Amino acid sequence: MNNQPSRVKSKAKPYPRRCAVCGEVSVSKCHIPYNAEVRHDGKLHAFSIASLGIDQCERCGEQFFTTSTDEEINLALRSHLGLLAPAEIRAGLALCDVNQKEFAEHLGIAAETVSRWLTGASIQTRSLDKLMRLYFTMASVRAALSSWEAVPVEQEVSAGSPVKVEVRESSVAVSVENSGPGRFPRMFTQATIARSRTFSLIAADH
Repeated sequence: MNNQPSRVKSKAKPYPRRCAVCGEVSVSKCHIPYNAEVRHDGKLHAFSIASLGIDQCERCGEQFFTTSTDEEINLALRSHLGLLAPAEIRAGLALCDVNQKEFAEHLGIAAETVSRWLTGASIQTRSLDKLMRLYFTMASVRAALSSWEAVPVEQEVSAGSPVKVEVRESSVAVSVENSGPGRFPRMFTQATIARSRTFSLIAADH
């Protein structure tokens, strides 16, 4: 028997199942205490699970980790780190009356990422977990994130081109007259804007 359970990705089948090691139809579900070590969010986390469901062969004693076993470990990791579980995220979406696509857009992530959270296929980072909690509990946060629009600057400010800078709802809009598309976008700070609303950039003499 191996020191560590084998990992198998099995579909739901009735017990007993055939053992991949000895070939006997003698694999059944059992529960064992388990000390887990899982790397998440750039760190290795160690925690204990009092009763982890695995498959075990009654004939040769071989143990197997299944898809449901991995899901149990992921849930235990969420609990260990204090992260929202899939059911809690789904309840938050229902409470806020927002669908997965809208939620993903508000958080600035892919809709597929939210889907993986809800199915338990992946686990959110602590920073995104905190953002989700704020989103679910504070209407002001939902309103801010749902109305957020980034204002990209797609043109480079070329030397000698007059530049007009104005502030609209905490976003910086930059318009460049008579300049073509550039390779390096420019952004301007609030301090720069405070010094001058309209200014020109003059090329240095070589």
